[in-house]
Amino acid sequence: MPSILPDLSEIRIKRKKLGITQKELAEKAGVSQALIAKIESGQVDPRYSTLKKIMNALEEIERERVKATTIMSPNVVYAGEDESLLSAISRMIKGAYSQLPVKNREGKIVGTLDEETVIKSTLNYDPDELQNLKVKDVMKPPLPSVPPDASIRMLITLLSESSAVLVVDKGGNALGIITRSDLLEYFSGKKEQLGGREGS
Repeated sequence: MPSILPDLSEIRIKRKKLGITQKELAEKAGVSQALIAKIESGQVDPRYSTLKKIMNALEEIERERVKATTIMSPNVVYAGEDESLLSAISRMIKGAYSQLPVKNREGKIVGTLDEETVIKSTLNYDPDELQNLKVKDVMKPPLPSVPPDASIRMLITLLSESSAVLVVDKGGNALGIITRSDLLEYFSGKKEQLGGREGS
């Protein structure tokens, strides 16, 4: 019967790419280091269940080592707090943005304008009032922020509660934004992984 197992050389290649030792991989997968060594050298043909544990361990390590900069979109589009609400809404529609971080005149991020806020605004105000509203009149608090090296686990936790997170440097300057869609694209393999976008 032909083997349905993938090429075992993938294990060594992926382990080296992740920069981990055979011992580290063995501990994560719950197998012995000797077994990892034998598999990588082609001395044994492991059972499917064993190989699956090893591959799952590699994938988990990969997720742990992915940084926020790997997933983020570097081009952040903002709204101004004193900007007309209708102007900001128009920008959201044209760019298909689910949310816009809001800056004040000093360039500090002070709030968020998102789809929920926009919808509630159109319900709570009549057309004449909407004409006079500014972004600061309806904006929400700022999006949560993370450092460039934030783990994917942290991102998943934050994005379960928020529609997006900002990636900021030590000075509080935004380097990029990560939406739920960005995270889904990463998991589907559409975004480059393991440093493909670092420093962007």
